[in-house]
Amino acid sequence: MKEKADFLIQQKRWDEAISFFEKLLILNPFHSRTIEKIGDVYLEKKMEESALRYFKSAKEIDLATQKGNYILNRLRKKIDGIVGLKSPKKYFQDFTTIQLQKDKNWETKYQNAESLILMYNVQATLNNDNRLNYHQKLWIKILNSAGVNYWTEADFSFLGEIGKVKVIKEDGSEVTPSRNWNLVVFQNLQPGDLIEIEGFWNGDMTREIPNEMYHMAWLSMEIPIYKSVFEIVLPKEKRLNYVCNKISCDPGIREEEEVKVYTWESSDTPKNEHEEAVLDKMDKFTWLMLSTQPDWKKVVKWYERKTYRRLEANYEVKSRLKKIVNDSMTDEEKVRVIYNYLTTGITYSHVSFLNSNYVPKKPSKTICGGIGDCKDVASLMISMLRELDIEAYYVLVRTSNFTQQESRPSVLAFDHVVVGYQLEGKEMRYADLTTDYFSNNILPRFDNDQWALLIKPNERELFRLPNDQLNAFKNFVKIKTIARIEDERNLELQVEMETKGVVAGEWRETLNNKTTQNDHLLFLKENLASAEFDHLKIRDFSFNYLQEIDSNLMTSIKLKAFHHLEKVSNFQILQIPILHPITTRTALFGEVRHNNLALGDLFNLAPSEQVIDLEIPNGYELLEIPRDIILENEFGRYELIFKKKKSGVQVLRKLLFKQHFVSNDAYADFKIFYLKLLDGDRTKLAIRKRANLVKQ
Repeated sequence: MKEKADFLIQQKRWDEAISFFEKLLILNPFHSRTIEKIGDVYLEKKMEESALRYFKSAKEIDLATQKGNYILNRLRKKIDGIVGLKSPKKYFQDFTTIQLQKDKNWETKYQNAESLILMYNVQATLNNDNRLNYHQKLWIKILNSAGVNYWTEADFSFLGEIGKVKVIKEDGSEVTPSRNWNLVVFQNLQPGDLIEIEGFWNGDMTREIPNEMYHMAWLSMEIPIYKSVFEIVLPKEKRLNYVCNKISCDPGIREEEEVKVYTWESSDTPKNEHEEAVLDKMDKFTWLMLSTQPDWKKVVKWYERKTYRRLEANYEVKSRLKKIVNDSMTDEEKVRVIYNYLTTGITYSHVSFLNSNYVPKKPSKTICGGIGDCKDVASLMISMLRELDIEAYYVLVRTSNFTQQESRPSVLAFDHVVVGYQLEGKEMRYADLTTDYFSNNILPRFDNDQWALLIKPNERELFRLPNDQLNAFKNFVKIKTIARIEDERNLELQVEMETKGVVAGEWRETLNNKTTQNDHLLFLKENLASAEFDHLKIRDFSFNYLQEIDSNLMTSIKLKAFHHLEKVSNFQILQIPILHPITTRTALFGEVRHNNLALGDLFNLAPSEQVIDLEIPNGYELLEIPRDIILENEFGRYELIFKKKKSGVQVLRKLLFKQHFVSNDAYADFKIFYLKLLDGDRTKLAIRKRANLVKQ
């Protein structure tokens, strides 16, 4: 057949060729290549309207069947050749090298920089096919020999396909560098040189939801940028929904002919600062997040389609429910036993080849296989709860390395699924089934305070999951310590500890996966002791309720700190034996902070209370009782209360954090609070022999 078609076309027997292809379409009416061939023949006949109709039809089929970009680009070029491709260039600002070279206002501010991007210009166009065409231009000024070393070999992959690239010398001469794809080698680069480079890329912006765009525009780099201009042209009927990070979110907006133009302009964008304890890795960069969806309604409907009929309770689900629940249970108890069955009886899997991107397995397959990823186990729990007439839904979550900013609508905004359920007369609760040792009413740390979307009809907005780690009713550490001063300035400690919630779940997850006593010993030493305890030895320890996730975890420990007391003249000095105290952190050494500060990376955020009964040996006395310390502000509350007792002194220490991260703007105030906590936890006591004993 192919030979006959080629023969008719070679002979320019156009009508016979069309008739032949139309007969083929009777056998396969959706064969896009045959439809495209008919368009080619009509184009040869100069019948452009007919050719255009067939080309568009072929493109629609290829889009629906997700053909590759090569085929789609070929069809787009044929269509553009007929209708005429309108250049969006007239809508963009035109920056010239001469214009940029005349501006010298940057010289004083950046005199110590190695190199400087004089201008970063992005010209983006979203067309009617939802394809984004990107044209980026950079003008890079080399300022000293360090800048020469940095740019001699450079990877410009982020620009896409490299177009023009050249080096403009101070005398006006131009040099073309060596290139290998996106790797550019600038030979004989010198201070004062100006690199001019541009790149192009284009792509289909459809992310599961047709004709909707989602895009991240990155507008900072590893060197400072003097000026940047980001412009995007899109069809007039579309509207951008955007959020901005480290750049003004007040773009210029104008309408011209059939398009709308958004423009962001920025000056003096600092280089990316890589610091310790950044909460969300994206937030240290300057960026724009763009979406053409006004709200999350389409994403909700998209996931409802993806999970259509995935929640039906078949025989396996009903059979399992009969084994684990009964009519005498309350709804609260039913939820708990279902959760416990799923977290202990179903193995969580994150192996990619066992999982599909968005579509969960049917609940019966998860039961039979005994394994599933987050959306599989969520589907099974929802199915079981609904079978018991308990309202339950999927909740899409973004767990890490994204942003504290509220995301714009896109299916790419999420990487995890949990369950939302609501008991009669109570608020919505949430359960993460990917853990083994958390109780059903506690979310693991990576879910806390994260942006989430409830997959429920007519939902349009994101919300934040509860921050259980800061909730003193759901999460705490309580420690009672009896401390005795012994011979050779040693300190003997008997510790009883009770943990609940997030911290108890994390301890259980770790300890139950450690197989030896020595592993447990090292864990306790790392999590309770600090540098203030010299030569600490854990003499004995035990755990109660290590497997029982619905009970508080109880821990008993006997410790000995050798030579803990320091001898100074006639006094012996000891630091209050606070377990897991506030310690020095390099992330808090700096005078300024460029990014937000993740407190959970530096401290245990669980609300804590420690009662320390320090027994002083016979014949010794406490020199003085320190003053009580009570601090409270927007960051937290701290108490250090001293009470003299017959046997010595009792210390009550409480710490409650009110935030899990601190913005860079509030860093200086938080550092003051932190230093006060540090001083409090380093409080020292002095003892000495009683005067009458010294005289004797």
